[in-house]
Amino acid sequence: MADHDTHDHTGVPGVGSSLSSDIEDALTGAAAPDAGNVFATMADVGGGTGGLLGFKFYATTTTANTTSGTLADADATNLAVAFNAPASGNVLVRLTGVARQPASVGVGARAYWGLRESTTIIAGPQFMLYAETSPGGAVLRTTSAAFYITGLTPASSHTYKWAIAGDGSYGGGMYCDSTNFAIMEVWQLP
Repeated sequence: MADHDTHDHTGVPGVGSSLSSDIEDALTGAAAPDAGNVFATMADVGGGTGGLLGFKFYATTTTANTTSGTLADADATNLAVAFNAPASGNVLVRLTGVARQPASVGVGARAYWGLRESTTIIAGPQFMLYAETSPGGAVLRTTSAAFYITGLTPASSHTYKWAIAGDGSYGGGMYCDSTNFAIMEVWQLP
């Protein structure tokens, strides 16, 4: 069972060109969190024993696109997060990044995101982007999707991959680069 929510992250405090180094510093402990730092270290959020179970930050130029209406891996190597299921068996997986449709999309074209483990669809497809008009150029929108996953076997190992789908006719997917990065988070839930 997956629930889905989208949010526009325009104007989020701390989001800027130095964000990737801020996250890296926070996760490695190179910079101590302070009142002006919106990021915590892994120890601050549980270090995998509670709270944040898995995290993936990716900022290398990647354009993933598919016309298929079936979820496929966006990048099985670089857009994947590994974690061990908590005792509750419940997690929230959040994908934050840029939803993309190519310039060739027509009115009504849709882009979808989801999660896969190996070749199995875990959650989704969830609607992320819709073309109300023919754009004449690629459509990009920063957004986030949250998936509520229940019933995992406690302590079992998982690797979830960011998955994308189009609407069967037009392409849909995601895009990232050094300033438009992709973030995958896995959070323990009760």
